[in-house]
Amino acid sequence: MAPETAPVDMSVAAWVDSLQAAGRYTFTQKDVRQIFNRSAVAIDAALRRLKQRGRLQCPRRGFFVIVAVEYRSAGSPPAPWFIADLMRFLDQRYYVGILSSAALHGAAHQQPMTFQVVTDRVTRTASAGRVRIEFHKSRIVDRMPVVELPTDTGVMRVAAPEVTAFDLVRYPAAAGYWNNVATVLGELAERIQPEALGLCARVQAVPDVQRLGFLLESFRRDDLADVLAVRLRDERVRPVLLANKQRPGRARPHPKWQVVPNVRIEVDQAATGDSIPSTSQRSGRASSMESLMRLVVLVAFVLAGCQSGPEITRLPAYALAMREAIPEPPRKPVLFAEGEQVPPGELVPYAAIYALNHAAPVLWRLAVPEMPDAVSYHVGDSIQTGSVGQYWGWGISTYTPTYATRTAAFLYRAPAAKIPWRLSKEGMVTVFEQGAKVVGLLEGDTVISIDGKEVTANDTEAKSEHLIGRFALEVGVPVKVIAVRPGSGRIEGTIEPVENPRTFLQHRSSIDLDRYKVLVRDRDGVKRWSVDQPANSEF
Repeated sequence: MAPETAPVDMSVAAWVDSLQAAGRYTFTQKDVRQIFNRSAVAIDAALRRLKQRGRLQCPRRGFFVIVAVEYRSAGSPPAPWFIADLMRFLDQRYYVGILSSAALHGAAHQQPMTFQVVTDRVTRTASAGRVRIEFHKSRIVDRMPVVELPTDTGVMRVAAPEVTAFDLVRYPAAAGYWNNVATVLGELAERIQPEALGLCARVQAVPDVQRLGFLLESFRRDDLADVLAVRLRDERVRPVLLANKQRPGRARPHPKWQVVPNVRIEVDQAATGDSIPSTSQRSGRASSMESLMRLVVLVAFVLAGCQSGPEITRLPAYALAMREAIPEPPRKPVLFAEGEQVPPGELVPYAAIYALNHAAPVLWRLAVPEMPDAVSYHVGDSIQTGSVGQYWGWGISTYTPTYATRTAAFLYRAPAAKIPWRLSKEGMVTVFEQGAKVVGLLEGDTVISIDGKEVTANDTEAKSEHLIGRFALEVGVPVKVIAVRPGSGRIEGTIEPVENPRTFLQHRSSIDLDRYKVLVRDRDGVKRWSVDQPANSEF
């Protein structure tokens, strides 16, 4: 929270810096005027100077967003950083929807041009730097099920997969028209629960239920389509066009859904494997191309605040790790924050989750079903994801590159046993642990294989056969080691594994499964759940 009053000698710029240092990235004009004992003219002039320097953005009059250094080139942090605060400022109910929510559920076949929000009243588009927030009105916002996803600055309300499905058919223009609607829906269907879809359908307009049921049946998702058919049993169903603004042509209504397929939908084969036929060969997207040319034709999803669907990659040790898994719910894997070192020798990486602009709690939550003992969160470099293009008329266009930040979570499991030594990156034995039972080996030997498995030049790599072999170690059962000794050449020896101590459990953090809040182990040893503690800071 902002202080009640500011020190006499504190400037508005210094106060803005203090807000960012406290993890707060938004404030209102009213906040500033309440804490500074200065004239409104002086305060507004100071805010205007900060805007001119790129330190602030103002997506709505009286509402300010602080621009961190890493987002200066974009002009604003991503929309998820401030969308909840903005909607509270506007006093409007909302949820992130349409393509933006589809992307958050991992079903973004094509990234949206803008960050899309569904709210309870007509609201003009908001802009902050290159971030563009598009609002769509719905009278049933407060009746729709949502999920609260954590962001870098708090949480935001996101439409459940079932709500997103209805949004796609209700706002086809915002969803990229029917080709893209069908493709995204085909991917999203894997995340839709029939019972939840049925509950959501109760408050939806009948034509939207007809169109969604028609598309789902076309994808051979009868389990979902049948739920919608139940919703229509007691309704007076009339024929509706699939695409309202297209001519019906010679198409006839579908006998079950009474939907006239007046556009031909070409669906990505990876999404559904089919196309939806019609007599009209012109898609809705083509019919509106002329008007779209006068708008921004592409905005990279990260700068619009939308996030890419995460991908889980199984590393070579995955099968052995899952065999060792202990599915005792609820599991609270330890979270290693960015910059923290994973304890060497204790943990073996067996899977990775790669994404763009995902916060640590989000990737941690996606890792939970894989039953890791620990998760390590990493922020990588920025990559170019597209460009912002604008057509100005008379054949003149401009393009500006846009970027996203790579994020990753590595999943680890702790084997039952470990070898009691320390190896350098080159494989040299630097020290044997006290009490280690060793035969034929000395400190300074360079290990080239352990139990028949090669030791790589950098033993921390996930593909190391030695790392995979750690799951097979047993306490007290000697393993054969081949090494090279200076002046002696190739030598052989044995060493007995010892119990893996799991010291990583003593001083790191985990997350509450119910609320996804970080559990901080303070220096005094007391465990405290922290609502505001960012998951990517050191503890």
